[in-house]
Amino acid sequence: MYRGKRPSKDELKVLAETMTQRAIAKKLDVHYNTVSNWLGYYGLPRREMYSGDTPPKETLLEMGKTMNRKEISESLGVSTTTTARWFKQYGLQKPIIRSQAMDLTGERFGKLIAIRPLEERTNSGQIRWLCKCDCGNTTTVTTSTLTSGHTRSCGCLQERIRDLTGQRFGRLTVISLLPERRNRAAVWRCSCDCGNFVDVIGGSLVSEGTRSCGCLARDIASSRKGPLSPSWNPDLTDEDRTARHDYSGYKEWRLMIYKRDNYTCQKCGSVGKKLNAHHIESFSGNPKLRTEMSNGITLCVDCHKDFHHKYSNYDNNREQFEEWMSEKDE
Repeated sequence: MYRGKRPSKDELKVLAETMTQRAIAKKLDVHYNTVSNWLGYYGLPRREMYSGDTPPKETLLEMGKTMNRKEISESLGVSTTTTARWFKQYGLQKPIIRSQAMDLTGERFGKLIAIRPLEERTNSGQIRWLCKCDCGNTTTVTTSTLTSGHTRSCGCLQERIRDLTGQRFGRLTVISLLPERRNRAAVWRCSCDCGNFVDVIGGSLVSEGTRSCGCLARDIASSRKGPLSPSWNPDLTDEDRTARHDYSGYKEWRLMIYKRDNYTCQKCGSVGKKLNAHHIESFSGNPKLRTEMSNGITLCVDCHKDFHHKYSNYDNNREQFEEWMSEKDE
């Protein structure tokens, strides 16, 4: 590395008139950024363009056959960005990096054997290889997809599909394989015990992710209503559940009860707490009394829970309520 003092402004100016930053860095054996800092310190322009004219197309084409972009840039004393711009200007493929130029001839990758590299490259400059598959087909694959193991056949590996015809999965019986694919997965036509037909990918059948046309889920849901439902909340009362379903006239009835009782809990006398309009005779067992003013009373949430904790949420009646109201608050 450069061990002396920073070059003087005049010395650096002379170098910068005929050389690029990279060429100066190479001559003085310092980092490219060090030269950039020196030029900035002295207020000198940063020269990055090729000192001569743009190289002829034939020259770049010939260099690109044996050198990568970095080597070409160092040879001409320009940045890799400038080299890339020249290749784009002439419509040439960008020079490949050294790792992409490895010789894969005769090497095996899964069911593929690399035969020879092709002249055609990808937009990023990768080499395409002509490969022969064990099944007899030929295909073209890039260097990176071969070496990474991403491509291991001409596509025949994906064709080896497990035959599910006649097999049963839950309520489904597999009838036939369809020609279509879903994200490269095989699709099977199945008949359901309910009489419907449904198309399912093989993975969903084997993993038992799909076991019916949809009727199984509906049947399970219909059998889990009320207290049997996994979402059943035993702490909710009938009026709580009905309020959520917007029973006709319930909201108006509830507001009238609150207003009549002056928004005050009739058990503990508290004001300003969250309230419930309680049905004295149970909501479910007395349809005709659901919106009768005489069958409602205002309770705060705590008192409401206390009542139903003692007398449950079902088949409540006036006798229970009067007994509870007569109890002294602790």
